[in-house]
Amino acid sequence: TYWTNPQFKIRLDEPDDDHAGSLNEPCCTILVGLMQKNRRRQKRMGEGLLSIGYSLYQVKFLESSTDVHAGRAFFARHQPAARTDPYVNLREVSSRMTLPRGQYLIVPSTFEPYKNGEFCLRVFAEKQAKSHDHKSMADGSSESSSSDGSSEVPTKHSAGNKIPQLCEG
Repeated sequence: TYWTNPQFKIRLDEPDDDHAGSLNEPCCTILVGLMQKNRRRQKRMGEGLLSIGYSLYQVKFLESSTDVHAGRAFFARHQPAARTDPYVNLREVSSRMTLPRGQYLIVPSTFEPYKNGEFCLRVFAEKQAKSHDHKSMADGSSESSSSDGSSEVPTKHSAGNKIPQLCEG
């Protein structure tokens, strides 16, 4: 069911200012936060926090498209460029990471399949980043936003720890 989770595309075009002198390709620093919503209400009903996390996949096939949803075959063939590990039952998981310029899918998920919950996904970037919520195969909903450095996409779905830096600066 992982491939039916919501997918958020983010495009990182502008490298950080402090990448000068690096032997590696220019990179972009982002902070990704995934927060569970309405868990206090759920707690009163006897439900605890869900174990949540997210994965980032570098994608090339979405260069000009805003409405493509990666399917089961994509996730069978591709490893995440970064992810939260392990899944944790906290209200929010967040990580700061440095990634090469490019396009990425952020896929929030719960540790247990079929566990759904409301969440808020926030992405902060040092430079301008553009984001888009891909239609969920589960409910067909879609929202999009673009920003000058930050994006907040509240939506209903299932949804840190250290994520390794993929670039050295």
